[in-house]
This record gives sequence, structure tokens and C-alpha cells, in this order.
Amino acid sequence: MRALGVSIGCSVVVVKRGEIIPKVESVVPGAGCGLEPVVFPVVCETCGTPLVDEGSRLFCPNKSCPKRVLHQLLKWVQTVDIRDFGTTLVNSLFTAGVLTSVTDIYSLTLEDLTPFFLNEQSIAAEKESLGAVKVLNSIQSHRDMSLSVFVAGFDIEGIGETTAEKLVNAGYDTLEKMLSAGEEQFAAVYGFAEVMAHTAVEGLAENAEEMRFLVSSGTIRLAAPSAGVFAGMSFCFTGELTTMNRADAEQTVKKNGGSCKSSVTKDLTYLVTNDTLSGSSKNVKAAKFGIKIIDEKDFRKLAGI
Repeated sequence: MRALGVSIGCSVVVVKRGEIIPKVESVVPGAGCGLEPVVFPVVCETCGTPLVDEGSRLFCPNKSCPKRVLHQLLKWVQTVDIRDFGTTLVNSLFTAGVLTSVTDIYSLTLEDLTPFFLNEQSIAAEKESLGAVKVLNSIQSHRDMSLSVFVAGFDIEGIGETTAEKLVNAGYDTLEKMLSAGEEQFAAVYGFAEVMAHTAVEGLAENAEEMRFLVSSGTIRLAAPSAGVFAGMSFCFTGELTTMNRADAEQTVKKNGGSCKSSVTKDLTYLVTNDTLSGSSKNVKAAKFGIKIIDEKDFRKLAGI
């Protein structure tokens, strides 16, 4: 906004980058443009900490900021895919002071959860909450994960699961390798640049202590590098699946050492679709690149399920 001189009331030209992401390209001169400047905030509205302005980033540097902590908790639950642990429950546990970190999620007990499902009368009558049991079981069943999922769950700016996978594929395939890397090393990874490398190193350093504790204590078990039948393979799913949903299929790939892509690229191993003869753009692109197109049945056979 600063570089283009955007102000309130301006008309702008927006283009589509990377096939979908909107980007403000330029300002269209006209009446009203430039009359009211955009005022950037200088302190965090939640904790009052002075914001850090790095030009392309404006953020609260306080790791203990309640808004940042809650966002990280929600990000972890979403990324690790703890489906029974809903947003409302996470918010309630956070507000009550029961949840203050990712580590706290795996320390929750039935006694902690029950008051959020049953009233005092039901608890006094020693009734068991099936909802609390379901959430607890769901949490406990999500202790095994890949390094890319683990890192993405910590809500580091710009570092999602796909981005973390790029680091893993570039050789940073253990937690210690990733935590020990510098900005220049990350900047050399395909798909990264100086800004993203900076935020990645900064975010990893900020969360390093908790990351190491979760792994060293056995709370979280990371998959061994290149482990599984899909090690070194990548998959893209398109169209409707019949025996599983797409999230489960992608989890199957990741648990078996593979990676998932949202689009067809030259380095893709398999395109999975139940309409292998379709004339869709993904099928056409896969055929052009010589990528093998398989259906759901073939995928399940490869995965041994």
C-alpha cells in the first residue's frame, strides 16, 4: 500500500497471481484518490504491545499475546485434524485458562473437559459425558504426525504444511536440522525467498523450546524421514472420492511418507481421480507431463488399505 500510494477512496487494478491469489497491481488516478491516507495501527489491540513494522509485515511480537495464543491453538487443532475438538470448545477452554499452549492440549483430562459438556447437576450425579470422552480419545489419537504437519501447526506466518514440506524435501527432514538452519539456507530452497526465510527462522526460534519438549517427552511422535510406502512420492486428488473423503486420503499419503499437492506440476507422481478419462484441465495437464493418472481403487491398493 505504501509503495503504490494507495489511500482510502482510490480505485485499484487487481490481477490474479498464481492462478487464484488477488494482487493489487496499480492505482487508477481519479477524484478522491489521495485525500484520506491509510492510518496503520501502532500497538496491538489485544495486549497493547507496540507493533513491529517490517515494511511488508506489521505484527505483534508478543508471543504471550492472548490473540496469538488462541490463534495458534486453533491452527494446531485444524492442521493436526483433531476433528472432534471444535472451535467453540477450544475458545471456551482458552477463556477459562485451561488451555494456554499446544502442550496443554495433550495434558487435558476427562475431569478438565466434562464441565464443558455437562452442568453441575449432571456432574454431581456422576454422569459421564460421551462428548468429553470423544474429544479426549480424538486428541490422544493425534500424537503421530509428519514433521511438516508438526511445524505447520505452530502457526508460523507463511509456513503452512505445503511450505514446510518444501523444507523437508530440501533436506531439513528432522526437527533439529530445521531448527538449526539459517535464513540463507532457507532462502536457497525452491519456493522461498529472503522474507519467507526470515519469518520461518524467526518463528521456529520462537517456538523451539516447546517443539523440542513435545518431541523429547514423547508427547508427539514424528514420522521418521522418508518412512513409508509413499516416501518421495507426491499425489494430487481431484473430483469426488467414494470410499473416503479427501482429507482422509491426504492424511493416508502423509502418514506413509508422501506429500500432497493442490495442482498438477511436473514433479507430481500421481493424479488420483475416479474419472481417469475426463477432459478436465488437471487430467490434460497430467497427460501432457506424462504423470500417471490412477483411480481411487488403485490408490487404495498402493496404500495397502
